[in-house]
Amino acid sequence: MVLKLLTINDNCLLLVDECESLFLHVDEHYSKESVMRVLETNPVPCIWITNYIDDLEPSFIRRFKLVIEVPKPDSTLNDRVVAEYLKGLRLSKGYRKSLVSKASPALIANATQVAKLLNFRAKKAESVIEEVISEALKASGETEEPLIYKEEM
Repeated sequence: MVLKLLTINDNCLLLVDECESLFLHVDEHYSKESVMRVLETNPVPCIWITNYIDDLEPSFIRRFKLVIEVPKPDSTLNDRVVAEYLKGLRLSKGYRKSLVSKASPALIANATQVAKLLNFRAKKAESVIEEVISEALKASGETEEPLIYKEEM
């Protein structure tokens, strides 16, 4: 249906982010054959983005016209990107450094925006940023419980 809407204009492009969700539900909501047909005969240029290539069957991947891995940016680029978000918050150097290793730039951007909206600086800003990031990671299932040794029972 989306493809039919996009064929109205020749200057269209379809971008599907987190496409693994769509491919994981093949056979539950639509047939594998229909997905293959879309991949092979799609009249609209389409960009499929995934963070989990292993979730896609090789038969789907083979039907993409071009497959490119985009690696994570190096730490210096991340530092520069994150530095923009941290401006004006007066965070300690140690906290700034630990923040980059703890969360993605997008998550840091969201958390610092909350601190700025609340007009928090220094320790208060660090506290709210920490809470926002922690809760977002917990809600998305991306936190790992620390390993705790338990004696044999």
